[in-house]
Amino acid sequence: MKHINCLRKITATIVILALFTPLFSFAVSGDTTINLEVVSVAPPVSPAVATNVASSITSDSALLSGNIISIGGATVTSRGFQYGLSETPTWSVSESGSYGPGSYSLIAIGLNSNTTYYFRAFATNSAGTGYGNWISFTTVSFPSALPGQPVLDVIPPIIYNLILSKINLNSVAIEWKTDEPALCQLFWGKTQEYEKEAISEIGFHLKHSTELTNLSSETNYHFKVKCRDPRGNESETPDQKFNTLAPPDITPPANVSKFEAIPGDRQIELQWKNPADPDFKAVRIVRNEMFYPKDLWEGKLVYDGRETSFVDRDLINGIRYYYTAFSYDFAGNFSSGAIVSAVPRLEPPPAIEEIFTEKECLEAGYYWYDNACHLEPKLVPAPPEVEKLTLENFNFIQKERKITIIDGKIEIKEKEPLTIVIDYDKVPEVLKTIMVTLEKDKRNFSFLLRINKEKTAYLATLMPPEEPGIYNIILTVLDYKNQTLKRIPGQLIVKETEVRPLPIPWYKNWQNWILILILLIILAAVIYLYKKLKIKYQRQKTKT
Repeated sequence: MKHINCLRKITATIVILALFTPLFSFAVSGDTTINLEVVSVAPPVSPAVATNVASSITSDSALLSGNIISIGGATVTSRGFQYGLSETPTWSVSESGSYGPGSYSLIAIGLNSNTTYYFRAFATNSAGTGYGNWISFTTVSFPSALPGQPVLDVIPPIIYNLILSKINLNSVAIEWKTDEPALCQLFWGKTQEYEKEAISEIGFHLKHSTELTNLSSETNYHFKVKCRDPRGNESETPDQKFNTLAPPDITPPANVSKFEAIPGDRQIELQWKNPADPDFKAVRIVRNEMFYPKDLWEGKLVYDGRETSFVDRDLINGIRYYYTAFSYDFAGNFSSGAIVSAVPRLEPPPAIEEIFTEKECLEAGYYWYDNACHLEPKLVPAPPEVEKLTLENFNFIQKERKITIIDGKIEIKEKEPLTIVIDYDKVPEVLKTIMVTLEKDKRNFSFLLRINKEKTAYLATLMPPEEPGIYNIILTVLDYKNQTLKRIPGQLIVKETEVRPLPIPWYKNWQNWILILILLIILAAVIYLYKKLKIKYQRQKTKT
């Protein structure tokens, strides 16, 4: 027989779910040690239930109430009440489902008038049924009738368990119960006049439900329920209210403005101005060494915050870096992106006229083609769908108002967000990026037009330049190779908003005070003349 010497210890944890705490023993030999940990979990027990006082007692019905204090470690699947003429369960009323702790009520119907009943609450789970204490109530006396006349039902139906569910942007489900078969109407509207309509049932029921549709979002509505039994007795609820949900925020904030890149030795300083949107949260800046990132995943995230400047360090001199700044709100909506690029250098680049080699041109941050250095990238032949694009294919919108383009000029107001849109089906599939650039006094700011979530349009929202004036606007179309297919020029005229002076309060206008003074003088003169004539008249009357 071979003997194996174990030089290690084995530790095992065993979790035992049991109805009792087990007792056991074990033996080990050699150098092996087994540690057993036993966890005992208490089994479920019957629910703990309390019986509450009955209410809404009529001659033939009562609203029974109870409370599940504890579910006993397992979900309650049935709850209800037992009742009878003594503390002996003769009849019951119950409901099935999945219930937790809390109060509940059910109607007991078909009772005799002027009779004492005893009832108790109960609830059932997988371990059994728990009961509350017995409580008694007495039904009211039925209205007496004249000798020889039949007894009439004059008690209206009881409306209870009014529940609103499935409330969303433009609909809501409403259900309720009555203690006897009833024909109900639901009146609703935006005021307590219930001006919309009345929804009527066509039969008598104990359970009632309806659904209101085509509602306005984020709106307060009023309603009431009116029911009558087969004998014509009517009852109605007091005014009820609910609010439809607000639509989700899907509007991104405007792009940052004045987004600039200042190159230095192995670093680039970025500066910008945050948008003024009230729900603006922060800015994320993404960097790429190939081209401008169109979204948050096309590059490296280098900044996320609410500041207005950032220095990107540890860069390589002579390489162009592309940045896109995405502003976003608290709902997670991101702007289309403001863009800028720069080449870090130890010294400022030479003038373009002094550059004669491709290496010097690229290191200076310019574009080399046709054996020369250029400020702009080269235009490549565009497909017919792109070639036919004009400025008129783009929509310029301020405050939901489309601005008319006249002779290539777009006149807008300052301090109001400007949205630039082109329909998705007006551009070909080969298109990758559309950029808009504003130029003035050798400074330029560029933005991306991005496809919206519905894929119906390319769009960008930006704040107009702070200084009124005339700006060159250039819409640049690029393909999937980042080659420029077409530049569409125009002029953006930013008009200064006319500020009307506030009206001067009448008491601060000196002309009004002069007018009041003249009127007071005239009034004093009239009073003086009146008194003088009155005295003269009295003297003449005395002499006569």
